[in-house]
Amino acid sequence: AEAVKYLIEETFQEKEEAEAKIQRAKLSSVQLTEYFIGYRDFKRLRELTQQKAGSQFRLADFHQRVLNLGAIPVGSAAKLLGVAP
Repeated sequence: AEAVKYLIEETFQEKEEAEAKIQRAKLSSVQLTEYFIGYRDFKRLRELTQQKAGSQFRLADFHQRVLNLGAIPVGSAAKLLGVAP
């Protein structure tokens, strides 16, 4: 109940959506970890791209370039953007 209340009050979700997210998290706790790892990796991709571009970096351009790559792993995107570690 506390988690549902938090999602409703702090993340502005409808009650049904909040309840469904809590249920999904209970059934597959790994999913939340996977989301975080994806977020972390994407953020790192953006940082590397920004470092490479320097003052020429534009967030909208970065997002467009990534979207144009399609649904690929972040590591593959890094290679195609020329920023793979």
